[in-house]
Amino acid sequence: MSGYSEVLRAEMKPHGIRVSVAFPPDTDTPQLAYEEPFKPVETKAIAGNAKALSAEKVAHSILQQAEKATT
Repeated sequence: MSGYSEVLRAEMKPHGIRVSVAFPPDTDTPQLAYEEPFKPVETKAIAGNAKALSAEKVAHSILQQAEKATT
């Protein structure tokens, strides 16, 4: 996804179209709660003891970083 977005970003830049990609951390949603019992050990190890962030906080951060990248 990262490589694809870099190519897309380069191709769209002359047209004034910006491309941003977000890889958010665990986000406190009903989907995350549903997936929790089925997560592989490796996935749990990657997350470690990190607490899931609220959807609002994740969305705000994504928008803030996307706007910052344009200045």
